[in-house]
Amino acid sequence: MNRLSGVHRGDAIADGKNHNQWFIGCFVNRSSARRTRAVEVKLSVHRKPFCEPGSTANRTSTSMALLISGKCTYKFRGSKRSKWRTITLSKPWQYVIWSPGVFHSLRVPTSSKMVVLRWPSKGSGDKIRGTNPWSPE
Repeated sequence: MNRLSGVHRGDAIADGKNHNQWFIGCFVNRSSARRTRAVEVKLSVHRKPFCEPGSTANRTSTSMALLISGKCTYKFRGSKRSKWRTITLSKPWQYVIWSPGVFHSLRVPTSSKMVVLRWPSKGSGDKIRGTNPWSPE
């Protein structure tokens, strides 16, 4: 197949292998249609139960998670003084959007697939580490 400048055909799993499943964003190292500062895209595939060990917030990026299949639960907190809020996505095409500065953590009880978007693309340097919402306070 002939290559066409500005067009990339790929596999989200393979392309995201080196970036924690993120396959579009500013961190893509080579000249590609996948490299952009506008958005980051991740195909999150969990074949077994998963729980993030802590929480993070983005300084400047807004995020969205869109459930394709399975079930996932997010915990959100706006500040260290506020209480954690739980939101569960259990039907395909349900989504949740969170703003910069909102701490979040994910728990997946069964196999699931999600598409996660972040905009603008800032990479891992935009992260703030937070506490673990899954352990008793």
